[in-house]
Amino acid sequence: MSIFRFEIRVFILFICTFQAYSQDNSIFKAYEDSVKRYIEEVKKSNDDSLKIQYNQHIYNLFSEILLKPESFTFGFDSLKTMGKLVAPDQLFRIFTWNVALSDGSYKYYGIIQLRNEAGNKIRLYNLSDRAPEIENPENNVLSAGKWYGALYYKVLKNKVDNYTFYTLLGLRYHDFFTTAKLVDVLYFDQFDNPVFGAPLFLVDSKKKHRLLFQFSARATMNLSYNESLKMIVFDHLSPSESKYTGQYMYYGPDFSSDGLLFKNKMWNYQTDIIKYTKPQPRPLKKSNKLH
Repeated sequence: MSIFRFEIRVFILFICTFQAYSQDNSIFKAYEDSVKRYIEEVKKSNDDSLKIQYNQHIYNLFSEILLKPESFTFGFDSLKTMGKLVAPDQLFRIFTWNVALSDGSYKYYGIIQLRNEAGNKIRLYNLSDRAPEIENPENNVLSAGKWYGALYYKVLKNKVDNYTFYTLLGLRYHDFFTTAKLVDVLYFDQFDNPVFGAPLFLVDSKKKHRLLFQFSARATMNLSYNESLKMIVFDHLSPSESKYTGQYMYYGPDFSSDGLLFKNKMWNYQTDIIKYTKPQPRPLKKSNKLH
């Protein structure tokens, strides 16, 4: 099917859906259905250029509907392959997704939906993935136009003095050989522009702006927030053999765990956190029995 015919079909379907839902103010569902169909076309297509064109329509539809303040509380739940996170303080939402290309690489996309305190005005920021161009990514301050693209799945809120920042846990598929998980920082400057990265990670007495963990695409790495420990916990990675040190396609979990503890206004790197999770021995109960 040509992209022109597909656009006509989606447009007609969108109009019909809009009319069907306009009576009960469910225009957001109509947009959601249209976005979902473009996502399905991206998955089915073997043509990278067509995938990028379909994805542009996803951007356009989102950019139109997300500007409506009422859309902030709409879940877009049927978009299963898209990351959708709401900040703990309800200040913003962040949508992230990717497009798989024929050479095994991926393009990453994102939109931040930021609302004012009254909740009646919205600002949108399109995130432009520039990860391949970013040298030394763990020590760079980035922007919406120069973003280290990832699929975010957790957002935390922290205060440092009078400033609020948000810690993001994310996943990035690189190619056929390597995958990465990352811990990043997002905050908004005095003009409400998003800024990624801040020197809030203390690792071996050195400050970093974000943490990046790269490993084999065949492996699985846990990186999550443990509510009971109040820590970000993650698998420690190491190469399958020492000769592969620095070659991340050979890295994977080694059955130990590290973590990040928020203390003294920083995320402090903690090694071997088994000491935090190991059950403590129970004290012996006193007995009134005579032996």
